[in-house]
Amino acid sequence: KIKYSLNSYADLSFLIPPSWKDGDPLPPKFLIFFDDIQDAINAAQYLCQCLPPGLQDKIKWFNANMTTTYKDLEVANFVSGEMLGFTTTESFGMVSHPENGFKWAYLLQGMDMSDIGLVIQWHVTCKLPTLWQQFGCAAQDKKLTGTSILFAEKEFFDNECAAKVARKMQRESA
Repeated sequence: KIKYSLNSYADLSFLIPPSWKDGDPLPPKFLIFFDDIQDAINAAQYLCQCLPPGLQDKIKWFNANMTTTYKDLEVANFVSGEMLGFTTTESFGMVSHPENGFKWAYLLQGMDMSDIGLVIQWHVTCKLPTLWQQFGCAAQDKKLTGTSILFAEKEFFDNECAAKVARKMQRESA
């Protein structure tokens, strides 16, 4: 459940432990999906500020407006472990292949992206098939465990809906 303002991205701060410093083991590789390019950029900037100064280049944004050269370079950095993660849109290289479902375009070009430990969808706006495609990117290596998280606004939770109805009934009976 999203606790803070959507545009603060503070709910994502758990990705970077507050005491984390250069030389400590890296957190798991991650992808955070956004439905808006500017949200992805803003979230990456927020997360970079959570990193120590020498490590603030470990998180990048990735979207359809980037050049092919930039995308290839940054994906190579991600695959090699030089980066922690991307904030991105669904443009992060998904292509459909009828014989094997959805795969990463870069994976099909020979880059192994099977060690992504965490996939996040930032708030409920995407369609369910898109969500499953994105969540399927976590730990494609069957020897690894991956985690997928959907950050949703409070109005999508049953207890919040029930509380809203109760407040409305209380107002109407007063």
